Amino acid sequence: NSLKPLNLKENKTAFFIENKGQWEDNIRFMTRLNNLDVWITEEGLVFNYYKIGKDKSKHWDSNFVNYPESVMLHKGESNFILQGHSFTMGFPVGPGLTENRNFIGLNKDSAYYNFFMGNDSTKWKNFVGLYRELKILNICHGIDMRLYFQRGFLRYDLILHTPENLDNLKFQFTGNEDLTVNDKNNMVIKTSVGDIIFGNIKAYQESTTGREIIPCSYS
Repeated sequence: NSLKPLNLKENKTAFFIENKGQWEDNIRFMTRLNNLDVWITEEGLVFNYYKIGKDKSKHWDSNFVNYPESVMLHKGESNFILQGHSFTMGFPVGPGLTENRNFIGLNKDSAYYNFFMGNDSTKWKNFVGLYRELKILNICHGIDMRLYFQRGFLRYDLILHTPENLDNLKFQFTGNEDLTVNDKNNMVIKTSVGDIIFGNIKAYQESTTGREIIPCSYS
């Protein structure tokens, strides 16, 4: 299942940033994909989708008028409007469903981040790890989630070790304006700043004879 905001450019340098204490305790990782930030928390995935526009009511320096918004920010131009929308894909909850949930970063990059935010030195963190892949073990009892990047876009797999628990694997979406399934069997998340597509859904089963494709759809 891949996630792609409409009109979002491909990001070829995406990674998951670990939380070593620079953010709230319930945040485990986050990733930034141009106009989309995804926070991986203990309760679910929080999507912050935003766009930057020019404030036409203010005076614009002629040197900046035709620059892309991202370049204007780096150049110190302040006459812009930031519009955003946040929604959550909540993990399954219920007795026995969330026991032993564990977040593991994989394929660690040689680079790292340093965070020096605010005046509270306890939030200053060095050598914060960057990972190309993330696994959430027991997102639901007997089911793991794997998050990674494919062609620069975020994708996730659900790995079933005990298929009898599949009925308990239900995600709760909150904060979005609408949720529909289009004629291409893609799930469309409507927000105030644009749509995000959960698409390219596939299911298969591995066996000694190879990979068997299983028909699937959103429900």
